[in-house]
Amino acid sequence: MGSEATSGAPDERQQLDLSAFVGSGLLEGVNAEAVYELLFRCPRRKLKAGEELIRFNQVNRNMFILLSGELGVSVQEDASSSLATLSAGETVGEVSALDQKPATASVRALSDCELLTVDIDTLWSLIGASHEFSINLIIKTAERLRSSNQSMHEVGRLRAQFEKAALYDALTGVANRRWLETTMPRIFSRHTQSDEGLSVAMIDIDHFKSFNDRFGHQAGDRVLMSVARTLALRLRPADFLVRIGGEEFVAILPETGMKGAAIAAERMRTAIGSLVVQSFDGTVLPFVTISIGIANSSTATHHTELLASADAALYDAKESGRNCIRLAPAAGGELS
Repeated sequence: MGSEATSGAPDERQQLDLSAFVGSGLLEGVNAEAVYELLFRCPRRKLKAGEELIRFNQVNRNMFILLSGELGVSVQEDASSSLATLSAGETVGEVSALDQKPATASVRALSDCELLTVDIDTLWSLIGASHEFSINLIIKTAERLRSSNQSMHEVGRLRAQFEKAALYDALTGVANRRWLETTMPRIFSRHTQSDEGLSVAMIDIDHFKSFNDRFGHQAGDRVLMSVARTLALRLRPADFLVRIGGEEFVAILPETGMKGAAIAAERMRTAIGSLVVQSFDGTVLPFVTISIGIANSSTATHHTELLASADAALYDAKESGRNCIRLAPAAGGELS
């Protein structure tokens, strides 16, 4: 039998009514699988009419999504008249939660309300999980700031934060697949006439699924964070590291031939092989290794072809026993 909290969780999930979001536009165009699980985990909070949710000039660490009722937003501590009225499906608190500065307004319940409490870590996870969600939130927040005559500089700063989050992996902090899809065509184009060309190293953590199954996802997350940090430290300032999904990364090496890429790859492989990772409770986890496939733009006519060549080389590395480096066929084959 599970604990009382565990046994109650399914009921909370079943009772969560998302119909309020439909008219608000917050989830418009959003992939349900990307955000719903995160929303379902958020605790709910009830307020009586007149209760204060956010106090002026105090730090707020949560975004709140209004499920029912109405909230009033007032300038400073003056609750006598509402600057804005929020209804079901709207959000409040995201600006002060994101910039970690004291709230510039107070928020009170105008009627009995029910809200989802989204802490700052979950908020960043939502932003990273769905570009559409982040854009919808930007639009809604900007509309509210504009209607309350807030500085457009604040809107621009908030947009920059969201755009950065949409292009970077929430767990490891390195660039994500969306960044790769957006930026790789431009990087490849700049290297079409380069002497050295552009090299990429496709990197995979060996047997990571088995590691996760044995030690759990929290331990797996620690490994991903440590591996990403270690790989990034072994690259030059001009290089890029991208997490493209799961345990797979890509190192993009501008102005680098195959020889230089092979040296960089061996530097990364050796560093990961000796990397000590501790779980959240301080337990030292088993060592992990990586396999790497390298390709160069001199044999590719398109950036997707370059990535595919590196992926094929990575496959060869895994078929060769893992914990090794393989070069794309046109470049000569293998490197131990």
